[in-house]
Amino acid sequence: MKNGLVNEVSGVAVSLAPFWLEAPTLWFAQAEAQFHLRPVTSPLTKFYHVIASLNATLATKVDDLMTPKTEDPFGVPAAITTDQGRQFTSDLWRLLSEQLGMKLHFASAHHPQANGMVERFHRQLKAALRAHTLSANRWTDSLPSVFLGIRSAVRQDVQHCSAELVYGCSLRLPGAYFAPFRNSNEAHSACRAKLQSFFDGISPTPTRRPTRQRAWYVPKELNDAKHVFLRGEPHTSALQPPYDGPFPVLDRTPKTVTIAQRGKPVTVNVDRVKPAFYSGSPDPGRNLNVTFACDVEIVR
Repeated sequence: MKNGLVNEVSGVAVSLAPFWLEAPTLWFAQAEAQFHLRPVTSPLTKFYHVIASLNATLATKVDDLMTPKTEDPFGVPAAITTDQGRQFTSDLWRLLSEQLGMKLHFASAHHPQANGMVERFHRQLKAALRAHTLSANRWTDSLPSVFLGIRSAVRQDVQHCSAELVYGCSLRLPGAYFAPFRNSNEAHSACRAKLQSFFDGISPTPTRRPTRQRAWYVPKELNDAKHVFLRGEPHTSALQPPYDGPFPVLDRTPKTVTIAQRGKPVTVNVDRVKPAFYSGSPDPGRNLNVTFACDVEIVR
């Protein structure tokens, strides 16, 4: 058993301690701590799926581990929208996306609103796991029950649960002793045609109910500013300045600004920048011609 575990884990390139025969539960717990949860969802069905990903410092040779997870259980996606984390901007992830024929889209850095569907789900998932860990020893044991409840909950915007939009029927919940009556003579082709006609008639709906949008203050000088200050990362020290820069502006759109940061073009949201104003003093390196009035006396 020990040799089998070592051979299996070494193929994933994870640094693990020797297997503890006296405390196997504790050994598996510290092995699970090296993985992170990555929620995956679709804007059409709002069906959330979680995959395990390694820390960016450990994910060096795990393409054999990541490939089957992206293909299962609903096929290879046409496009993926992620943040600008190192695990998504690495050469490994880029080569994997090219191999599978996926198109990558990166949200602006440190701007959760750009990928709000996934960011809002983080709160729901963490709250559900906290509630289940009160009765369970490990949060990993509560994942199946948590996702059964999330996928079976009726969404207010579409009036259907996520499982019903994916599978065509609701999931059987614990305590549902009697299954709904179904006609056994219904042909598979008729069922497929019914599902196809149903999905052809629906379209993606907003993830949140339309509400009054909060107006963000954007300085009008930002439209023609040549240099801008960039608000730093959210986790800063007490005496660290809130803005860095100024940085030259390379390109701009109505919602983003491309700046030159450390010699590389970086696209950020306009909510994180403010225009840099320079004084009207001339360039110190320029030659100046000074003239005096006739009634000025020069004292040597």
